[in-house]
Amino acid sequence: MTFHGFAEEELKKVRKDLDKSVKDLEDPIRYIIVSDFLSDRKRQHYFNVSTETWCNEIDTATIFKRKKYALAILKALNKGKNKSNFIAKITTKNKKRRVVKYLR
Repeated sequence: MTFHGFAEEELKKVRKDLDKSVKDLEDPIRYIIVSDFLSDRKRQHYFNVSTETWCNEIDTATIFKRKKYALAILKALNKGKNKSNFIAKITTKNKKRRVVKYLR
């Protein structure tokens, strides 16, 4: 059977790709860049890419869907010298950001 000129196999492939994309969008895992200037978890700062500033609220941090993009920005920030900046894996479940794991 065809649908507007598409074969059934083509429709199955499109449906599979669409389901994969929806599942990826619904995944609450994201990544942020964190700075631990004083090695004190209470005084962490979070990087906001759009303003190129460090903020003290996790809600103002830029979130990255893919870890590789967060790593690229982190590499540019660190320039191979500064080790106080790192990535944190967060969840955005229930529209609230919470750190799941620190990736140093």
